[in-house]
Amino acid sequence: MTAKNGNIRLVLKLALAAVVVGGAAVVALQRFSDTVVVAPVTRGAAVSAVPGSIEVAADQGGIRPLKSELGGRVEWCEALTPDAHFKKGDVLVKLDATDLVREIDETKRNFESLQQERKLLLAANIELEVAKETLANHERLLARGDLSAETVKATRRGVDAIVSKFKIEEFKNDKAKADYEALMETKNIQLKRMSVVAQEDGIVKDVLVWTGALIGSGSPVATFVSNKRLVAAKVSEENFGAIRLGQKAKVRLLSYPGEAPFDAVVSKILSVADETTQRYTVYVDVAIDPARLIHGSSGQITITVGERQNALLVPRRALFNSDNVFVVKDGRVQVRQLKLGYMDLNRAEVLAGVNEGESVVVENIDQFRDGQRVRVPTAK
Repeated sequence: MTAKNGNIRLVLKLALAAVVVGGAAVVALQRFSDTVVVAPVTRGAAVSAVPGSIEVAADQGGIRPLKSELGGRVEWCEALTPDAHFKKGDVLVKLDATDLVREIDETKRNFESLQQERKLLLAANIELEVAKETLANHERLLARGDLSAETVKATRRGVDAIVSKFKIEEFKNDKAKADYEALMETKNIQLKRMSVVAQEDGIVKDVLVWTGALIGSGSPVATFVSNKRLVAAKVSEENFGAIRLGQKAKVRLLSYPGEAPFDAVVSKILSVADETTQRYTVYVDVAIDPARLIHGSSGQITITVGERQNALLVPRRALFNSDNVFVVKDGRVQVRQLKLGYMDLNRAEVLAGVNEGESVVVENIDQFRDGQRVRVPTAK
């Protein structure tokens, strides 16, 4: 009998312990549920911001071919290696110009020889001087009455003919000089085009030629990416109408997740939407070293389209049902309906509904109800 009573007492103790533990768990759960995380209503700059996505691309469509204007055999292309950087004006490829240089030298020698030959002929040719002396003598004879006027007239025509002949020869020589200069200019242009020169700063991607390779006119020798970057923001149709040139923006690049957003300014607005996505493109200038803008990278942007100073602000995560918040007052939560103004990604302007310094619930909002008693943890 004593053993039986002992068993009963043991069962009662265990049951009592279970009740105590359960009660403690309920109390602890209740206290945990009633604990609320709040944030104060503050004053600051209210910002209306348009969100969008960012795409970074190299100028003129990204990867492009680098072409040789003329054909020939590649003599030198050591500047072309994958990922090599080059500047505008750098020579990247040279074609064998031996034949062209020989043609230029030969053309120059021939012209100089003809000019020297002409000088010698003019120096040796006294025809015009003799004709002028004869005319002068005939005019003296005419003055004395020893020669007829017709003879003098014929002599003068002969001098004029010689002068005309020399003028024609001078014209032909001037034309020969002009033709020579034009020909030399053409050949020198061809000589320059035997070298592929960078027209902008860039980076080599793929090399398509090698020393000794025979290429045709217009053949690509490499592909490259321009160093110039375009940062394009894609915004929705409902937000596009508020965007203006010169508006400030913040850009967050996925390539640099640990860094603060970069300042930016709207520099160009395209008025036609993408046919597929119906989103509009806005170009921005970002305050960042261009070398850090990676072709093909992406990110997010917020464009400031409106701003008011000294405005009441609440965290956007405190909002529910669009314009309601829970305000904690005297240990209980109160539902307040707000009149909202500007909103950005993190904060909302309050035009009416709360006062500066009041506390609003910012976490687990769905766990509370109007009038519920809550406990705000004491700051440590």
